[in-house]
Amino acid sequence: MTAPNNPRDDAQQAIDSDNDEQLAQNKATALVNFVLETSVELFHAPDRVAYATIGRAGHPETLAVESKDFRDWLIRTAYETTGEALSSHVINAAARLLTSIAKYDGEEIPVHVRLAEHRECLYLDLADSEHRVVKIQKSAGWSVVPAPPDVKFLRPAGMQALPVPVRGGSLDELRPFLNVSDAEWPLVLGTLLGAFSPEGPYPVQVIAGVQGSAKSTHARVFRSLIDPNVAPLNTLRDDAWSLAIEASNTWVLAYDNVSHIRPAVSDALCRISTGGGFRTRTLYETSAETIFTFQRPVILNGIGDILSRGDLIDRAIFFRLQRIDEATRRTEREFLSDLEKVRPRVLGALLNAVATAYRNVDRIVLEEKPRMADFAQWVVAGEEALPIEEGDFLRAYKTNRKGANELVLEDSPIAQGIMKLISDQGSWEGTATELLDALTPNMNVDQRRRSGWPRSARGMRSGLDRIVPNLAEGDIHVQHVRTKGRRQISIQNATGTTGTSSLLNSNFDDGRGDEQPQQTQTPSPVREQFQTESGRLDGGDGRVQGTDTGVPIQRRRRVSL
Repeated sequence: MTAPNNPRDDAQQAIDSDNDEQLAQNKATALVNFVLETSVELFHAPDRVAYATIGRAGHPETLAVESKDFRDWLIRTAYETTGEALSSHVINAAARLLTSIAKYDGEEIPVHVRLAEHRECLYLDLADSEHRVVKIQKSAGWSVVPAPPDVKFLRPAGMQALPVPVRGGSLDELRPFLNVSDAEWPLVLGTLLGAFSPEGPYPVQVIAGVQGSAKSTHARVFRSLIDPNVAPLNTLRDDAWSLAIEASNTWVLAYDNVSHIRPAVSDALCRISTGGGFRTRTLYETSAETIFTFQRPVILNGIGDILSRGDLIDRAIFFRLQRIDEATRRTEREFLSDLEKVRPRVLGALLNAVATAYRNVDRIVLEEKPRMADFAQWVVAGEEALPIEEGDFLRAYKTNRKGANELVLEDSPIAQGIMKLISDQGSWEGTATELLDALTPNMNVDQRRRSGWPRSARGMRSGLDRIVPNLAEGDIHVQHVRTKGRRQISIQNATGTTGTSSLLNSNFDDGRGDEQPQQTQTPSPVREQFQTESGRLDGGDGRVQGTDTGVPIQRRRRVSL
C-alpha cells in the first residue's frame, strides 16, 4: 500500500519548482542582456520574421532567431561567458525574448538568398568562407567585394560557394558542356542571364528528352553557375507547402525525373515563376498565418508529358535534347575537371552580360511584348554582351513560344473541339451549356474521358478561360458577352475564313513523341551524374537560322563594358 503524500513535501516541491523557474528566467534575462550589449544586430524582415546578424570568424552572418543555428550560437555564447551549459528551457526563453525585441524594436530589413538588389546595385553572394559578394553597378560593371553589412544574406544548409569570377572568358566556353541544338543556344544564354534579374519573372525551363540525353546534366551545369547546392536536383513534391519551404532556402529550384504534376503544384509553380504568395496556418498556432512571397527560376526535366496545364506551359521554355552517342562518352571525372576549369571564366563572362542588362534595361523598348515581357526585356538589354547576333534571342524565344502555345492547344480537348467547330463554321455564339452540347458530338470517347473535358457549363467556362490567350494566338478570338440578360460566349475566326486551321496541323515537337525537331541537333560533350556521356560540336556559330520573325525592338547605341 502506497503511503499518502506528505503535504509538507508537496509544498516544498512547489517552492523548489518556483525557485527553479525563477532561476531559469533570471539566466535567460542575463543572457539576453549580454547579447544586447554585444554587436549583435536584431531586426525583422517585411514578413515579420525575426533575424540576428552575429559575428562569426570575423565576418557578419545573418540567422533567423528561431532557427536551430541561432540557438546553437546562444548555447556557445553562454558557455564562453559563464562556463555553464544552459538548459534548453533557458535557451528557448532567451530566444523568444530576442524574437520579440527583433520584431517590435528592431528595424525592418529585407533578407535575401543568393541575389539581392540594394541602393541601385546588384549583389551576388559567392557564399564562400571569406563572405564575399559580387557587386554589380550600372556605371562600373562588377567587382568582388566583402559582403556589405547592410545587405543581409541567408546561407541555408546545402548552399555551396560559387567560384570567384575571372575576367577575359567567354560564354562560348560553356557550349561543349550542354547538349542543345544551335537553335536552342540563344535560349540557354537567355535563361542564364534571366536568372540574375533582380525582379523576375523567371521562365520555367522544361528539359525533355530520352534516356541518355543529359537532361540532368543540363540542369546541374546551369545551377552550378548561379546557385550551386549539395543537392542540385530534387524530387518535386505534391504539395505547395514543400515548394514554399524550398523556395525560401534556395534561389534556383531544380527537379529531376518529373513525370506528372498535380494541378495545385502546377499553380504553385506558376506563382513561383511570375510572382505570388502562399498563405498557410502557422504550425502550433490557432489563427496565425505564415506568408511566403518570392519569385524563383525553376528547372523541370523528365521523359514524356511533363506539363499538362496551359498556364504553366505558357510560362515555360522548352528544350528538346537528343540521345548522345555512346562512342563519344567520357568519364565523369574528366567532365567535372574540364567544367571546373572554365567555370570562373564563364561566370565572369555571364556577369559582364548581367552588368550590361542592368545598365540598359530601362532603355530597351519592346514594340511587341511577348509573354514574360519583363524577362525578354532583361535578356535583350544584355544581348550585346552575349555571343550571339542581335535579335537571335527574340527569334528563338518567339519560335519556342509558338511551340508552347501549340502544345497548350494540343493538350486541351476543349481547344481541339473549338478549332474544329470554327474551322467548319467560321464563328459561333451561345451559352456555355450550348457550347458543351455543340462540341460533344464531335469528340470521341477517349477525348471525352480526358481530365480536361468539362462535365458542366461551369466546367466549360473555366476550361475555356484557361485557353483564351492560346486560341487568340491562333486567330480564334473568344469573348464573354451578355445578350438579353443571358451570359453568352462569342467565338470568331479573326481571319474571317473557314477551313482547316493551321493549328490542327501543328508539327511542334514537345518532346513527348517520336518526331524530330526541324532544326539539326548536334550533341555536345555532356554527362549524367551516374552515367557519364559526351558529344562533339560541329563548329557551328550558334546562330538561329531562318527568316526574321522576331519582335522588333528599339534600343540606344551599344556601350561596351
